[in-house]
Amino acid sequence: MDQQAVATYYVLYRLTQQGFAASPTTGGQADLLACTEDGRRVVLLRVRTRDGSRWNMSAGDRRPAGRNVAYAFVDFDARGEPSAFVLRGALVSALLDADPSFPRGLDAFAALEDCREAWHLLGLTGHSSPRSQGSVSSSPVL
Repeated sequence: MDQQAVATYYVLYRLTQQGFAASPTTGGQADLLACTEDGRRVVLLRVRTRDGSRWNMSAGDRRPAGRNVAYAFVDFDARGEPSAFVLRGALVSALLDADPSFPRGLDAFAALEDCREAWHLLGLTGHSSPRSQGSVSSSPVL
């Protein structure tokens, strides 16, 4: 069984279950892209699993994450449904700075229990209004 693929589809399932538009990506910077129904809020999700006591992190995880990057650490517990710990990219970067070997097993999340199934941390819930009314983007429209 490809645990990474299963975890990615589990997170995709959980996102769509909550009414977010979501799809897999192929760019390598994230595993999933999720957004509000109106498309005004977007988050890039990096899905991580573990082999034994080590979580599978990549070299890219050690670089600062963009503002709209988040992580879903999926733990497959043989006793039931998987658990997902949802963390913003900035928090993961700070935790990696404090402890380069973060995360070490499920114990790494003991202090982050409030992140278990915390899909609201993605910032996709609530009113989705433009960041600044009347502002114009300097990027060209394609």
